[in-house]
Amino acid sequence: MIPGMKKAQQMLEKFQAELASLEVEAKAGGDLVKVVATGDQKIKSITLDPSLKDEDLQTLADLVMVAVNNALEEVKEAGMKKMQKMGLPGLF
Repeated sequence: MIPGMKKAQQMLEKFQAELASLEVEAKAGGDLVKVVATGDQKIKSITLDPSLKDEDLQTLADLVMVAVNNALEEVKEAGMKKMQKMGLPGLF
């Protein structure tokens, strides 16, 4: 095994575990649509304000899309910050 490889592998495993436990919340349309995503880029929940029931489907779809994209971008940024903090080279 290459010297230092085991330590790098342990750091990577720690990073992956910390990232998986990370949660971010993103919003769209003010607070009308809220999306919670995890650090392993899975959508955990989507919450719609009841006032949206009268909106057309395209508007609703657009708001959900924006909130999901914002959540995934926040997850990516949080992951990059965590990697830098741990001294790991960029993986994203």
